[in-house]
Amino acid sequence: MEFVRIDPEDIIIGQALPWSVYCAERAMLMQKGTMISSKQQIGVFVERGLFRQLKPEEAQLPESNTKKIRMNPFAAKESWSHKLAKLLPAIVAGSAQDVCQQINCIAHNMQEVCDYDADTLLAAVHLSRGYAYTVVHPVHTAILCELLGKRLELSSCERASIIAAALTMNLGMLELQDVLFAQKTPLTDSQKKEIFLHPSGSVELLKQAGVCDELWLEAVEFHHEKVDGSGYPKRLLGAEIGQAAKIIALADMYSALVTPRAHRTSLMPKEALKSIFEKRGEIVDDNLATQLIREVGVFPPGAYVRLANGDTAVVTKRAVVKKDRDSTAPIVYSLISPRGGIYEFPHERDCSQALFKITDICNPELPESVDPLKIWDC
Repeated sequence: MEFVRIDPEDIIIGQALPWSVYCAERAMLMQKGTMISSKQQIGVFVERGLFRQLKPEEAQLPESNTKKIRMNPFAAKESWSHKLAKLLPAIVAGSAQDVCQQINCIAHNMQEVCDYDADTLLAAVHLSRGYAYTVVHPVHTAILCELLGKRLELSSCERASIIAAALTMNLGMLELQDVLFAQKTPLTDSQKKEIFLHPSGSVELLKQAGVCDELWLEAVEFHHEKVDGSGYPKRLLGAEIGQAAKIIALADMYSALVTPRAHRTSLMPKEALKSIFEKRGEIVDDNLATQLIREVGVFPPGAYVRLANGDTAVVTKRAVVKKDRDSTAPIVYSLISPRGGIYEFPHERDCSQALFKITDICNPELPESVDPLKIWDC
């Protein structure tokens, strides 16, 4: 069964729904024929995603004529990474064609997938595999920027520019970035200089490639500025730094913390968020840090957790927190039993039950026979 996204403007107040409406998890929200009485009622359901079943006649239309999203978020991330692996070096070399079009295509596709299944896309960030750091890191940063931008209710156009900036923020130090990823020794003076200059260098490369989007360029130039003035290259303070650059700086930090390096292991999501929380109002924007923590959640998709019964599980969906309503627990699938045995098939656990309550986040060494990605049917 295939689904398509519903434009909220297609729902007319005072008229019966011409189709049943489903949320992103494919649970029915409203039956066909339901009368919508107010914009507020529509808004409540927009938060959960609005989808309807694809009509048989629509299935025969060309792909471009429907809003179908067929790609699994893990496969989507793989596709973006593959494209960037070719495009970013070409931009640096000055041989890339249609740079704006290619980057914007990735950005808009990323927005669609985030609308469709943000939880699985977050899992793809935390269960990273393959591709060089120069590719994976900007993709992860861009995904986090989109989620944070949506929480802040930025327009789709603004968010697309921020995604584009996140994907191209490190062009000025592309080769150095992979060197630093594997480097265990302190930075050399020449490396420090290249790092300091890379924001402005990235902007110059983008301009040479035909980019003229001011928000995109400004976000790239100032994504290493810090609210206390200790950043670079301009040592801007607080309000002097644009919101787009602040969003990228925060997403950049979180992505880097949860990614392992040669000189350190990755932090677990809970630890990364704690580190960011402790720096709020100093090097990162206070409000944005709080919003990121709320968006990602203490137990984000892709995180491994221990359950009260002793199971080791992986989170697949975040907890949902609503005003004046009880919070839902995260959805998890148990991979390893309390005695260390491997479940032949991962078991979904109801974390609202005392037996399966999450007791802590963990970082298990999984046997080769355990592939958590199979839970998402990649």
